[in-house]
Amino acid sequence: MTASFTDNTPVSFDIQTSVNTFKALHNQAPTYLTDLFTYYQPPRLLRSSTKNLLWNPTYNLKSYGGCSFAVAAASLWNALRIRQSVKDSASGDIF
Repeated sequence: MTASFTDNTPVSFDIQTSVNTFKALHNQAPTYLTDLFTYYQPPRLLRSSTKNLLWNPTYNLKSYGGCSFAVAAASLWNALRIRQSVKDSASGDIF
């Protein structure tokens, strides 16, 4: 079993990454961050279609490819177990 990026990161890093992802998804961050994320659109209608999941980018290097911000932020965002209203809210104050 291989360890993923989210298995051994400090909580403060996870929170900061989630806040930056939230800001990027709501156009409150610089464009170089907003361009990193796209919403996952399944090819057919699924229950996950309404969960605002992010597409996980593919990477080639197993050693540190999963540690890039785009991959780590998408993984953390998709793993958040918060209400859908939090992901959809317009204000970042909810974090």
